[in-house]
Amino acid sequence: MRKIEHEKQVYLLMTLAAFFWAGAFVGGKIGVQELPPVTLTFFRFLLATFIFFPMMIKTEGDSWRIKRADIPDIFFLGLTGMVGYHVLFFLSLKFTSAVNTALISAVSPVITTLLACFLAGEVLGVKRWFGVIIAFLGVLLTISEGNWEVFKNLSFNIGDLFMIAASLCKSVYIIASRKVSRRISPIVITAYSFLVCTIVCFPLMILEHPAGILPHVSWSGWMSVLYMAVFPSCFSYFIQQISIKSVGASKTTIFENLTPVFTIILSAVILSEAITLIKLISAGIIIAGVYINSVHNSQSKEKIQTGGQQMIRESEQKVYDVLEQLGIKYERHEHKAVYTMEELNLADLGIKGEDCKNLFIKNRKGNQHYLVIVPSAQRIDLKKLGEKIGAVGLSFASEERLKKYLGLTPGAVSPYGLINDKDKEVQVVVDESLTSADYVNFHPNVNTATITVSAQDFFRFLKWCGNKVFYVNLL
Repeated sequence: MRKIEHEKQVYLLMTLAAFFWAGAFVGGKIGVQELPPVTLTFFRFLLATFIFFPMMIKTEGDSWRIKRADIPDIFFLGLTGMVGYHVLFFLSLKFTSAVNTALISAVSPVITTLLACFLAGEVLGVKRWFGVIIAFLGVLLTISEGNWEVFKNLSFNIGDLFMIAASLCKSVYIIASRKVSRRISPIVITAYSFLVCTIVCFPLMILEHPAGILPHVSWSGWMSVLYMAVFPSCFSYFIQQISIKSVGASKTTIFENLTPVFTIILSAVILSEAITLIKLISAGIIIAGVYINSVHNSQSKEKIQTGGQQMIRESEQKVYDVLEQLGIKYERHEHKAVYTMEELNLADLGIKGEDCKNLFIKNRKGNQHYLVIVPSAQRIDLKKLGEKIGAVGLSFASEERLKKYLGLTPGAVSPYGLINDKDKEVQVVVDESLTSADYVNFHPNVNTATITVSAQDFFRFLKWCGNKVFYVNLL
């Protein structure tokens, strides 16, 4: 019951987030009447950076700092997803309606799919191609307003073209961020992207001569800037991240499709934009296309997971066989698939014992591998850890190495994977605080269950494995 209530709250918050995103199209339309595009982008993200950075630091703790090697990637993401998208977004609003801008923006997931297909070799099935075609038919209907002579004469509204270019920038950002987010939290990426946008826009803003404009900006113009900085940029993004962790990306995307619907309503009420039959039909077609594309993609992933269930069951059963062989009692708790400690915490299992976090890392040469076991709330400084165990240049090991040495997949990292390390190549690092715990919780080599054993029995299991073990104070 508690889980159902939690999901209802998430759905309500995502509806609110979609409403705030819709408000960005209306607020942008108001703001761009008084401020040039780059200047408007600068002030929006200047405020958003000051708001979002403290939130990010509080959420991420010591992980908020990025490495020097990550700066080029972060700069590229800020340039495409923040500067490129939002300057073109505001340029679009100068020449076309807020509704048109929102409808074209709604196709971004489909553009992302196409780019992933052509640039990353992602395979699209027939149904996803059908969704792509449907969505783009909706865009064509939007930019033509039902008058197909537009294509014959190439007399497009330049604002619609700017928004297509903005959506392309957004899709490039999404694809590029997938790789970066494997090593940096999405919240950290967003915060630094805001900062990059602010820094890049400042000198560009000078070219728009804001000194003669700013004194004449009305209170409604500044309120639109404040609204876009606080609600769509900060509040809605945090809601989106909570939703992804709670109910998954596919369900979250469905709620994002409400944005053009809310934009049509808000534009009519606040901007007095006409709600035409063509716009309503266009919205329906675009949402249908995006839905077909995103939902079928989610179903395909579920089928892949289902096809591998027999292998997962065998992997999990191997853990239980060993525990029973050692006479270790355990309690099994089944739950939906989780990939991070945050997702496990949100699942609210209410089980006894210390939830543990497991990190699989390697040294700089890649010839030493370590499984680090710490309490779930504890953060790890890899440099300090390296000093304590005599290892240089520690970093996270790849999925391929995780599979090779422990027979595990991301999201299911567990000390029970040591069962698969026949040659005892993985060394184990355990935080000393766990030795005083009564019970400890780990995945049984799958991320759809958690098992509880006494700490004493767990350390007996580690001894049975035969791998070298370090007990270190990691605080």
